[in-house]
Amino acid sequence: MYNNILVFMPSWIGDTVMALPAVDRLREAYPHSRIDALARSWVAKLLEAYKTLDKVWFYEAQGRYRTLLGMAASIRNGGYDLAVLMPNSFRAALLSFLGGIPVRAGYRSDGRGLLLTHSLARNEGACSLHMVEYYLEILRAIGLEPVASAPRLAINDEQRLQAARIFEQKRVDTSRPLVGLLPGAQNSDAKMWLSSRFARVADLIVQHFGASVVFFGGSGDLNRVEEVRRQMHEPSFTLVGTGPMHVAAAVGTPVVAIFSSTDPRITAPYSGPCSIIQANVPCAPCGKRKCDRNFECMKAISVDDVLRAVAYQITVTH
Repeated sequence: MYNNILVFMPSWIGDTVMALPAVDRLREAYPHSRIDALARSWVAKLLEAYKTLDKVWFYEAQGRYRTLLGMAASIRNGGYDLAVLMPNSFRAALLSFLGGIPVRAGYRSDGRGLLLTHSLARNEGACSLHMVEYYLEILRAIGLEPVASAPRLAINDEQRLQAARIFEQKRVDTSRPLVGLLPGAQNSDAKMWLSSRFARVADLIVQHFGASVVFFGGSGDLNRVEEVRRQMHEPSFTLVGTGPMHVAAAVGTPVVAIFSSTDPRITAPYSGPCSIIQANVPCAPCGKRKCDRNFECMKAISVDDVLRAVAYQITVTH
């Protein structure tokens, strides 16, 4: 029986969403225990309304937890008796060790095996699992049987009001269907569809469905978003702030996802209304961040391919 559990969350928002069923399973197994999470600041924001957790710690490169020893001391003061490590990083294992957590569970990878008390091999079988199942498998190390479930995020009233205020400030017509577009990608040019085709699809969505088109992206995506918008003829809007497909799926929003270098069998939304588009070319999925094949997989996906998927999702959900 574990009374105080600290879950080390992945560094990226999409991965964090896919780790939520493992956190839900921990809560199911230990309903009366304290379950906290340690996450990067941009991930911690996502978890604020996630009721499964009792507390979310966040850390950044600077500030209160700017040093490894400082972070470890704070963890030690938490009195945790179990650490569940979702990321594969050596840093997460070292922090849990220095933080004095007696039981430390995760995958053996990145040379951290000796720092873990309960571990699993990160072998070919584990790496072929969907990421939801990959994170759930970690719980086997502490004797918990994984129970697969879809990631779910609730939206509270404060968040709805905040969204309404933002739409009002941007003069977005919310009486129309709202279609969000994310033309950027985290750390990978190989994941980005052609900007000219994004622009054409956006125009056609406005023309065919009378929709309001809203572009989402983090601060690093703004140049990409504006590149797309400059090629459009219809009005559109930009909202700063990440909004990946896994967040959309977790709150029940229909998703059209374009895949290129990544494998949808591993990283597609786990459930919900979703259309997956991936070209049938020999090099995909390659797993590369930089394309060395002239973006064959992305060029093989046409505007009509994407528009048909959007039309299907709009028709089915409205």
